Amino acid sequence: MRVECIRLLKKRFGDQFVGGLYPSLEAISHFPDIVLKNEDVYKINYLKHLHNSQICVATRGLLGSNGWKIAEYIAGAKAIVTEPLMYDVPGNFLPEKNYLEFNSPQECIDKVQLLVDNIDLRYKLMQNNYEYYYAYLRPDILVWNAIQLTLLRGVDMHNNNVT
Repeated sequence: MRVECIRLLKKRFGDQFVGGLYPSLEAISHFPDIVLKNEDVYKINYLKHLHNSQICVATRGLLGSNGWKIAEYIAGAKAIVTEPLMYDVPGNFLPEKNYLEFNSPQECIDKVQLLVDNIDLRYKLMQNNYEYYYAYLRPDILVWNAIQLTLLRGVDMHNNNVT
């Protein structure tokens, strides 16, 4: 899925699309056409690209998780296009409100194109993710929410017993 999405995004959006596979030996040997240049992998360049982008695409990893990059996209108040989430996310983080879902490479392209064409929808997702970050993902809030959840579930903090 990831490989086909990257290929279609490169084909459809050309230089507007920044992305590819990490230059591992396996990626270089099997998918050389979509391997990132080494300088694109460096954290400073990744952050520069992320900062300059309004739309971010996430695919699942090998174990089915959408990964921490979703949180980075939220923290940057980005419009997100992602495969359906496999795990529960705290708060009111929902499709069509915080992100657009896709189930095929062509649907990924269609959702990205929708956000390119529809600035109001793109801005709405970005604004919702900005608000979600400050309500749920900001580090102090994340810790506070974890403590509250632990207390609500009745965990004895002194000896790790559930009551």
